[in-house]
Amino acid sequence: MKKSTLMLLLLLITWAAMAAAWFWALVPFLTPMVYPFPSDWTEADLIRHLWPFHLVQPEWVSTPPDYMQWTMAETKARLAVVLLGWLVSITLLIRRYIMRRKKNRRMTTRRSLLRRFVSLCHEKKFPLPRRGKIFVAPGPQENLKLRQERHLCASS
Repeated sequence: MKKSTLMLLLLLITWAAMAAAWFWALVPFLTPMVYPFPSDWTEADLIRHLWPFHLVQPEWVSTPPDYMQWTMAETKARLAVVLLGWLVSITLLIRRYIMRRKKNRRMTTRRSLLRRFVSLCHEKKFPLPRRGKIFVAPGPQENLKLRQERHLCASS
């Protein structure tokens, strides 16, 4: 993943979190309680009618349920959910970006070392020891010979 793609995704996630905060988390706080309701309803009944999905029960906030206290508690809970979702998604995205960069670095390092080794072998300076068609890693004696040959090639 390119750095520009990462920045674009970070911006997109941040915009999505801001939209969720504005259109979902702040709605209970910004909604006035100007609503005709039956006289035998309590504020808790009205909250349950207006907000069938809520994170905070009206009874948890105050003993006689108070609409303003509930809206503050509900808004804070929803903002906490949005913030937590934003932090988790940003963290996972950045972690994925860093892990891919490390993996790509390791792979390019391995590829470049392998290319150098293969190019030296193709130049016949250091022939590959083989048994049949299977590559066999050189033993300690052959390693010593290879080092000596490399030293001779480097010094000449």
